[in-house]
Amino acid sequence: MKIEKPANIKDVAFNAGVSVSTVSRFLNKSGYVSLKAADRITKVISKLNYVPSRHARALISSRTKEIAVLVPDITNPLFAKAYIAAQEYAEQYGYTVLLYNTSNSAKGEIKGLSICRNMQVEGVIFLFDSGDPLVAEHLKKMSIPIVLSYPQEKLLFDTVHAKRGHGLYLAAKHLCELGHKRIAYSGGPSESIVNQNRKMGFTQALTEFGLTIPREYIFEMDFSMDAGYKSGLFFNSLRNPPTAIAAANDIIAMGIMMAMTELGKRIPDDYSLIGMDNIEFTKICRPPLTTVDNDPVLLTSKACEYLFSRLIDGYDGEARIHVCPRKLVIRDSTAPPC
Repeated sequence: MKIEKPANIKDVAFNAGVSVSTVSRFLNKSGYVSLKAADRITKVISKLNYVPSRHARALISSRTKEIAVLVPDITNPLFAKAYIAAQEYAEQYGYTVLLYNTSNSAKGEIKGLSICRNMQVEGVIFLFDSGDPLVAEHLKKMSIPIVLSYPQEKLLFDTVHAKRGHGLYLAAKHLCELGHKRIAYSGGPSESIVNQNRKMGFTQALTEFGLTIPREYIFEMDFSMDAGYKSGLFFNSLRNPPTAIAAANDIIAMGIMMAMTELGKRIPDDYSLIGMDNIEFTKICRPPLTTVDNDPVLLTSKACEYLFSRLIDGYDGEARIHVCPRKLVIRDSTAPPC
């Protein structure tokens, strides 16, 4: 069966007996087109069922009405909610939102930024980053508004983030206040800025309580459930295992919970466990997971507010910063040590 190709602007021009530039002026309302030519173009567009390409029109208008959201792990419900929030916000202004998964790697982030340039998006919301200096150099070369969700040494871009490490600080402080002395950390890649900040908050809390952290109580791999599962097996294998574990995100914590269940260990009787982000699944874990709220809708909505103030309202001032709050959510996975 032969599949008909969709009509293009050249087909419209040929059938209407006018030039391609005349059709372009008509579509973009960017110049004079006679009433007779406009009438023929309108009839041909209807007959051919022609739909103008957004990107073809962007070559003339310099507007694609598209922004991009770069996320490290689309399988994490936190970033799915962030994308939905961005989409709902952008639709108010007639914009669409492209999504790119960077796999929490510098290579993925650089490729994502390159795609943003090729697709001529008008702005980017960059959720987390790997911390690679090459990514920073690519960001500086972008000539469109960008909003970041992590702190910068120099405020070059609008930024929406929480106080560095504050979430894991609250998590570790909670475990210390319960009376735990042997507390482990299960985190992401050691080179990740996000992991470094969260480990810093964890370390700060334990230091304030006068606790030392044995090297074997720090497990760094990635932000996945598999990494959490492996860290759970590792901590349990130690001669002097921890009584509590703080995970860098809820996905890691769920992997730890799975490992402990397989090992016949009980949470919180054998191990207290706390996560970070407060994703939906934390409520249906057994036991429900104690965590720290990291509201992706609040963060993304504020990021969109900053982005669209530049795109729509013409704001051209200094880079701005908004610090999001963090809140401890206590459930049943933490308790005093037995």
